[in-house]
Amino acid sequence: TALTPADNLDSPASWSAPDGSRWLIATAKATHALVVFDGDSGKRLRVVGGKGKALGKLDRPNGISVVDDLVFVVERDNRRVQVFSLP
Repeated sequence: TALTPADNLDSPASWSAPDGSRWLIATAKATHALVVFDGDSGKRLRVVGGKGKALGKLDRPNGISVVDDLVFVVERDNRRVQVFSLP
């Protein structure tokens, strides 16, 4: 599905892959997901998450930080930080 302003994209972070490609990762607070874009073309590559409390699910992701090959995601409503591996 297409992204809209209602997805409430926020908190962008970038990641450089070992092959030299670059990703832009942003939180989509309203849809409870992370959205991954190609850093050069802007094309959406994937959506990760979805509303829930299980591991890998998100509830109002509020901030992200990329350290090496890890993405740390702060969730407002689940009151936790999840760590995802890249790619």
